[in-house]
Amino acid sequence: MVIITKFGESSIDFKIRAWIQRSALFSARSELIKGIKTAFDEAGIEIPFPHRTVYFGKDKAVEPQVRIGG
Repeated sequence: MVIITKFGESSIDFKIRAWIQRSALFSARSELIKGIKTAFDEAGIEIPFPHRTVYFGKDKAVEPQVRIGG
C-alpha cells in the first residue's frame, strides 16, 4: 500500500506499507528501498537534497563548495 502523506517544500512525502513475515523484516525493507530507488532511476525521477546558504559575516569570506549526493 502506498499512501501520500503530504506535499513538502520540494517533495511529495509518502509511506509504503507491506505485509511480510516478521523474520524477513530487515531484508525485505532493504530490498523494498533498493527496488524503489531503481524504479525512480529508470523513470528519471531524482531525489532532491536541501540546499543551505550559511553566512559567516561580511569579514569572513568562504569559497562555496559543491556537494553532490546526500
